[in-house]
Amino acid sequence: MNKKLIIGIVIIVVIILSQWLGVKMIYSGKLDGQVAHLMSKVYHLKAGTIEKDDDKLVLLMSDFIDNKKFINNFLSSGSNTEKIPEEAIDEIVWDKMIKEAWLNHIADFFNVNISDQDVDDNLNQLDDFVEFKAKAEEEFGINFEDYKRFVAKPSILEAKVYEVLIDNYNDREGIQKAQNAYDALVGGKGFVEVAKIYASDMTFVENSIWLSEDELISMYEPIKDLSVGEFSKIVNTPGAYIIWKLESVNQEEGKNIYEVKSIVIVAKTLQSFLDDFLAVAQVEKIY
Repeated sequence: MNKKLIIGIVIIVVIILSQWLGVKMIYSGKLDGQVAHLMSKVYHLKAGTIEKDDDKLVLLMSDFIDNKKFINNFLSSGSNTEKIPEEAIDEIVWDKMIKEAWLNHIADFFNVNISDQDVDDNLNQLDDFVEFKAKAEEEFGINFEDYKRFVAKPSILEAKVYEVLIDNYNDREGIQKAQNAYDALVGGKGFVEVAKIYASDMTFVENSIWLSEDELISMYEPIKDLSVGEFSKIVNTPGAYIIWKLESVNQEEGKNIYEVKSIVIVAKTLQSFLDDFLAVAQVEKIY
């Protein structure tokens, strides 16, 4: 056999064996850091999978390594001096990745897209954005681009997906509870009496809020059509069902000021939707 051919075969075998060994070391936890991240990306290594019916969601090893690095950096910065066990950090990473894989799956199905510009616009709405950015970088040692990738963007995605889930899937329990509360009010029961049975939190019944006529927009709009003592129809808002009651109307600087109380019934939570999904899905952790 040609000597050059033999050398070439040997080199190929060595490369394949070294790659195989490197992958094995990554999965065994003996190889991490930048090298592990690079190999994970090049070979599209899986950290795990989520399967439900015909859907299979892949959790990438490179994402696992990136998330773990971010969380480790955060936990070791600033005043966080307590040593967190490795297993606990891994669980945090798994929970984060499983949730975000599910969120992205729902977002893809309903064509919900979160661009980098959306993230920037959202953050720029913060009153103390400059101070917040400086605090993240100086006090917590978090690169702000990492913050946007690992915290801000997933948070915005979570809010958008939750709106889609509430709009497209029946929250039977919450809707029924709100309807029962409304029917009880129509039937003549007192506002506080009904609230004690159906409200998720009595705070909004026991304490009034005051709104100017300029503020009666969006979920507050039905208030302007009420007479003192009357209650509104059910108002659907992201995360809750609300029934308003007008307590009084006063004048201040030529404008009406509305005193209102409310029965608030919390809608099905995002975590409940995720729990429903995971109850019928198979999660395999390869890493």
